[in-house]
Amino acid sequence: MELKEYGKKLNIDSFSKLENLLKGFLPEEYKKIMLEHNGGRPIRRLAFSFMEYDPEMNESFENELDIYSFNKLEDIPFFYDNLFSSELIPEQYCPIADDSCGNEVLLCVKEGENYGRIYFANHELFYEDESWVITKIADNFNSFLELLQESI
Repeated sequence: MELKEYGKKLNIDSFSKLENLLKGFLPEEYKKIMLEHNGGRPIRRLAFSFMEYDPEMNESFENELDIYSFNKLEDIPFFYDNLFSSELIPEQYCPIADDSCGNEVLLCVKEGENYGRIYFANHELFYEDESWVITKIADNFNSFLELLQESI
């Protein structure tokens, strides 16, 4: 995966401030990629399809997600605070990327059954409490990267 417009070079100590804010832990496979790239925009369009559920219509549908950018570590606290304080996402999710429509890709950082899993937060679908619909898309960050395909 080739990226452009990535952030400043990180070291292993760079993650502690974010982990404290999130009250959770970033998985090692995610840290490894961030140490290499620190976010950035894909040079070639990356996308994949997945099934999503619309609670208002009570139906599932196929959706395609593209990756507009992977969030830089220094930008994640702002994105997280904005989404969590607006009650759009629960606190256990860290926004790690977005698509070209402004939807978010989230990483579960709380220890437990969902730790390390990757989710899609759709800003056009809402639950009754007006939070965004969140759909699991991969069991871990490496599996998520394997889903991404170059597309036109």
